[in-house]
Amino acid sequence: MAEPTEAGQLDPSAESTAGTRPSVVVLVPLALLASSAVVYQASNAAFSAQTNNGTNNWASGSVTITDDDSNTAIVNLTNLKPGDTATKCINVTYTGSLAATVKLYTSASTDSGLAQYLDFSIDEGTGATGGATLDCTGFTLGSTLYPAGTLNGFITTKNSYANGVSSWAPAGASNAVKSYRFIWTLQDNNAAQNKASSATFTWEARNS
Repeated sequence: MAEPTEAGQLDPSAESTAGTRPSVVVLVPLALLASSAVVYQASNAAFSAQTNNGTNNWASGSVTITDDDSNTAIVNLTNLKPGDTATKCINVTYTGSLAATVKLYTSASTDSGLAQYLDFSIDEGTGATGGATLDCTGFTLGSTLYPAGTLNGFITTKNSYANGVSSWAPAGASNAVKSYRFIWTLQDNNAAQNKASSATFTWEARNS
């Protein structure tokens, strides 16, 4: 409120000053609101850009190997006598999508003493009729995997992938086929009487 002067009159300048104070108080928050609006708009205005390389995909390959013997044993004979011999062939096919290395070995065997008297060899080639009859008609030799030795020598030294025979390395998705020829002969040795032997031949492919 304006103060009285000595003459008892109100000071006009004091009244004018007092009257302007409310307008100052009102203008300050209005200025703050205007400033906030500018900041809000600035924070939502920006340039942007993106790039991507498309959809990424993963799929595993395969290692697949089969034979054509219709789950028939290569040899299932009894009452052998000295000089008995046989030649049998089987075809093995690789259809895996990955390149691989194939090895042949015995995965299981039993022997009561006959294996040392069985002369034995394995050849690798192509073209054998094979099948359930294990026919070797058409066989073309590629290489000898196990030169003339004994069945005992093969089952005791070629009994895992690590020491198996063959250098066959089919390429992926090649539908490659190899023929294997087994030849055995019972020695003319009187000590071979009343004995037996068995073996399971396994072809294993591992991707390379």
